[in-house]
Amino acid sequence: RAPRDHPQEAEGLDLGVPLFLGVRMTKKFLAIVLGLSAWIGGTMAASVGTAGSAAAQPMLEIGRAHADFTPTLDGNDPIFILLMGSDSRPGTPMDRGRADSLHILGINPAAHRATLFGIPRDSYVQLSTGGTDKINAAMAAGGPEAEVQTIENVTGIQFDYWALTGFNEVKQAVEQIGGLVVDVPYSVVGDRQTFPAGVHRMSGAEVLGYSRTRHSLPLGDFDRSLNQGVVLISALAQFR
Repeated sequence: RAPRDHPQEAEGLDLGVPLFLGVRMTKKFLAIVLGLSAWIGGTMAASVGTAGSAAAQPMLEIGRAHADFTPTLDGNDPIFILLMGSDSRPGTPMDRGRADSLHILGINPAAHRATLFGIPRDSYVQLSTGGTDKINAAMAAGGPEAEVQTIENVTGIQFDYWALTGFNEVKQAVEQIGGLVVDVPYSVVGDRQTFPAGVHRMSGAEVLGYSRTRHSLPLGDFDRSLNQGVVLISALAQFR
């Protein structure tokens, strides 16, 4: 369990999942990390609401998990945000799809660091809604709050906030900022396009395709989770 009164220990989370990316932060960059959830929804103006509330902007939902405070860069307590990508199709509300992309964003204000950690959506666990199933099924059964509770039960981490987005929302977000520069670490063969290793300026559709590809990857969903983390880190770099 990550001790909330010892934030220096939060930067070294080791949950046994495949993605572990530490980024050295200045205070300005840390402020951008706090705005990461807003970027995922395509707007820097998204506001944090009450539990289960939707932000005013339609491309993003942000909710409070346990936080009763506004994040501060001068505090000592770590801040944990669960980032979720919904697989909902037309006719299904975004918050009732499966959470096919799951990343823990842990921010350590005292050390000016943040860690992004990916959880494979096929992890088989006890759900907070009852029974055992893939970890991504909790949101479909009980909404973002149920997904948060499920991951809290598995990891021992208590989340302050959650952020949720979907397929079209990611595409629109990237298009609004004129494309996203992504340094692809290894060649990825997608359903409609191949992304050779190297730097690419991707459109919204390309970012979505790169993030969703898994069948051609050597480690399947493990590598997909890593690729999604690369996209998030690329977004932070571009904002900086």
